[in-house]
Amino acid sequence: MSIIQIVGFQNSGKTTFAQKLIGHFKQRGMQVGIIKHHGHLNGLDIYADKDTGKLFEAGADVAIANSPMSSEMFMRQDFGLKRSVALMQRQNMDVILIEGYKHAPYPKIVLLSKVEDLVLLETLQNIIGVYCTHGFILPPQYERLNLDMVSWLVWLEQHMVNL
Repeated sequence: MSIIQIVGFQNSGKTTFAQKLIGHFKQRGMQVGIIKHHGHLNGLDIYADKDTGKLFEAGADVAIANSPMSSEMFMRQDFGLKRSVALMQRQNMDVILIEGYKHAPYPKIVLLSKVEDLVLLETLQNIIGVYCTHGFILPPQYERLNLDMVSWLVWLEQHMVNL
């Protein structure tokens, strides 16, 4: 099982990048889990118009809805990254993608969309590389870290056992 973080500032393309990775891994028959950090204090959209959301909003501490095709769970606490990773591991995921949680210890691909974002390369640890979005070009001293999307897919395929 491999764990890969996708980090960057807001609107840097993290979700789009994660979607492409998920599609790539699924095409290869892999089980993929995603953990997304929602840093906003207003909470998550829990589909209040659906029965499970209504029951959760009525005051349940945990609500789980199961169907033949999927399950969803709502909790009145921050489950946290460590417990989320453990849950994914128990589900036998081949790959766990983590979107956000910049300061967690896992291997990171840093998404940069503007020059000001370069501060991430100096403040984060365990960076395995960089992906520049929105046409941003890295200064020469960081160019060795930069790969395009196709190159990232190939690189990850070759290095999954080491992540």
